[in-house]
Amino acid sequence: MNDLSSGSAAGSSLDFDTPLEEIAPFVRSFAAATGIDIGGMDIAFPEDAAEGPVVFEVSPIFDLNPEPPAEWRQRPYREYKQTEDYKKRRAENYALCAQKVVEYALQRRGRLFVDIDNTISDAWKRIRRATIPQWPGHSFDA
Repeated sequence: MNDLSSGSAAGSSLDFDTPLEEIAPFVRSFAAATGIDIGGMDIAFPEDAAEGPVVFEVSPIFDLNPEPPAEWRQRPYREYKQTEDYKKRRAENYALCAQKVVEYALQRRGRLFVDIDNTISDAWKRIRRATIPQWPGHSFDA
């Protein structure tokens, strides 16, 4: 995975020139200290490099903002998110990310657990049927 970016809700353009090799030691030590080895983090780099990166948020669930083509780089990223090219590149990023997560889980941890309950049994319908008066209600019907 080579693409990293920041949020774009405010209409900002994004810089995809993230110094991956330079921040790798920090990311590795952060992962070791927190036990979070797969996830996304919002970080900033103060002008005083001696301070090191500042972590604002870490989440196991994150979005993969694909790098836009050259003609979109100086335009608001949220506008690019409305294009078919964005959807295509985002899908490609997710496929690559899923492949890397599976490889990591199998190589580092030796096993991978996949929750397919909702896919197989349509848990949403079962939850709605099992709640009183109706989900989201106040209790589940035992």
